[in-house]
Amino acid sequence: MQDAVDISTVLPAGGEHALRRELNDELHARPHLRMPIPSRVTHLALLSGEYQADRAHIEALCTRFGLSTPAPNDRQVILQIDGRILKWERHTEFTSVTVVQPNPPVDGSWSALSLGLADWVEGLPGERLVAVHLRLEEDTPPQHDAASLAAHFCADVQGSAVHGGDALVWTDFQIQRDGHTRVLIRAVNLTPGRAGRLAQRLLEVETYRMMALLSLPLAREVAGTISHLERELGAIVERTASHDETGVEDERRLLDALTLLAAESEALTARTRYRFGATTAYAELVERRLTEMREERIPGLQRLGIFLERRFGPAVRTCQAVARRQAELAEGISRA
Repeated sequence: MQDAVDISTVLPAGGEHALRRELNDELHARPHLRMPIPSRVTHLALLSGEYQADRAHIEALCTRFGLSTPAPNDRQVILQIDGRILKWERHTEFTSVTVVQPNPPVDGSWSALSLGLADWVEGLPGERLVAVHLRLEEDTPPQHDAASLAAHFCADVQGSAVHGGDALVWTDFQIQRDGHTRVLIRAVNLTPGRAGRLAQRLLEVETYRMMALLSLPLAREVAGTISHLERELGAIVERTASHDETGVEDERRLLDALTLLAAESEALTARTRYRFGATTAYAELVERRLTEMREERIPGLQRLGIFLERRFGPAVRTCQAVARRQAELAEGISRA
């Protein structure tokens, strides 16, 4: 029988890789919050741009309440303040803040903010793109009907049974008078952990759909420019194929025109490439979160996913179509 191999003689000697723990911890970088039932949640996402301003703001909050300041490389901070859970996250393009108020009083309010947090939230650096109030409630009588839902929302309500009927979700995707959209969850059979995961998915749907739509005004703006460049390319190709212009000077003029067109096309692509790419990535995240919720129909209501496919989907496809036209234009110029 062959002797057992001493693994220490096979593996190379050396210390731990410098990135091992950082890479391993990436799996746990954005954990969901456990949310007691009932809870209120307020969620904001801001296009802040300047990372240092974000850091200074969260550090000031920690200092105010006598809490330890986060480490320089922390991209997520979870704090307990005023009986609430506050989660601050720095993403690639935006900063988000989520505040959870467990076991809130029954007073009809949707906001989870306390007086001690409201002014800090109001002073968050950046432009507010997303603001959501989410209410997580117990499954107690009475059940919601059209009248009770109308009292919470200002437009046609969409709703879904999710996770095999373990929760019911309603929203109208409208901005209320207080500047927030609203999401209502009735926990039929949820633990605090599952409730937190469901709430996070819904908040991410709202955040990522807004981030995806940032390129829609840009797509509408550059569509006319692309049409103009396409006509210019067509005219150049037609002149190139003509037998009337065969002299060296004519060829030079055509080449100069093509070179200028290529420069304009490349400048346009450079301006839009990142935004259009981000739209595709964010739209895929929205679709993935909806799939994870396993929606089922609530009688009389349109499912959230169906509503987004009919309203959000065309906007995303518009951006993707403009991006394809840009790529086809560049390819056509290259062939010419």
